Amino acid sequence: MERVPVYLEVGLHAYALCHCLRYPGAGFKAPTSAAALALAPRFVREEREWLRRMGEPVPEGPVEIEAPEQVVLDVPVHEGDTEAIFGPELEPLTRPDLEWYLRYLRHSREDLWDLARSLPDGILRSQVQAGRRTPMEILHHIADAEVFYLVRLEPETADLRGIWERSIHRHRPPLERLQRVREHLLERLSRLTEEDCRRVARHDPHGEVWTARKVLRRAIWHERYHTRQLERFLTL
Repeated sequence: MERVPVYLEVGLHAYALCHCLRYPGAGFKAPTSAAALALAPRFVREEREWLRRMGEPVPEGPVEIEAPEQVVLDVPVHEGDTEAIFGPELEPLTRPDLEWYLRYLRHSREDLWDLARSLPDGILRSQVQAGRRTPMEILHHIADAEVFYLVRLEPETADLRGIWERSIHRHRPPLERLQRVREHLLERLSRLTEEDCRRVARHDPHGEVWTARKVLRRAIWHERYHTRQLERFLTL
């Protein structure tokens, strides 16, 4: 049995986001903290199964969930917003952990890429519900978010606007945008210094606290979350 810690972010209306630092793609939201803890073993098991399919030698068998930390914030978690940072993410990023996260990003992008190319054009532009993103809009949103994370690797004094403008590629088709933005992110991750790996920065809006570990966790979680969302379009 593998013991897996999960970290709870409780926001407005008591809604909870369950974050898993070991398997960031297993993150999800639930109506209460209790519901999140009840659902966590299933999400972790499913993410481990997916990682094994991608060739990672992760544990098999039952999962025992631990919840060492809960953060309460005035954030609309029920809408998917998140700002929390957890104790382990304040520790300097190590080379082995960076290599793990890089493999995770590669697997996640491969999965998203295969899924996006399998969606017919009609589905890519379809809207399941008024006010909801189409699959094409979701792909653009993933690219936008990845630039957001890229900027958070920098100190507050860096030319953040310049980095954003050089990396956003907003007028490109979605799959090309995803590829170009990912190239920027991987290039920056390849140049992380010891100072970058231990930096704790506050970025607008809201003075949110960021570290390299948090950037990687959020990038993986966000892409895996929306990949599962896109998979549902295949059942239409």
